[in-house]
Amino acid sequence: MRTKLTVGITVMIGAVVLFFLSGGGKSGKVFYMTPTEFLSSPANAGGRVRLMGRVEKESVKASGGAPGITFVMSDGGSRVQVRYKGVVPEAFAEGMEVVVDGRMSDTIFEARDIIVKCPSKYESRLEENEKKVK
Repeated sequence: MRTKLTVGITVMIGAVVLFFLSGGGKSGKVFYMTPTEFLSSPANAGGRVRLMGRVEKESVKASGGAPGITFVMSDGGSRVQVRYKGVVPEAFAEGMEVVVDGRMSDTIFEARDIIVKCPSKYESRLEENEKKVK
């Protein structure tokens, strides 16, 4: 009886460990929030998150002589001011869709990383092919 209990507990622990090692049931996709989602939930304050939105036109300002920039990111509804103290990606531009990784500090989002979401050069071909199929 005691052996069966020990084997049962071992199997249960093994199953739980495998569940967590496999990603806990998550699909492996990178999760991010829009500025509206981020600002609507006070639970996000101070925690590290990824935000996705568009860089607003005429909002980008250089950080003096040091590398980095400040800009405003929007999802069409809410706006978040972002400060990034690093080398700005070459593809970064106003109007581009970006993902920033960091945390909110008072009234400004302190970004650790910026990823520019470049439109694919194949996107227009895909749209053309979809039109042909219809």
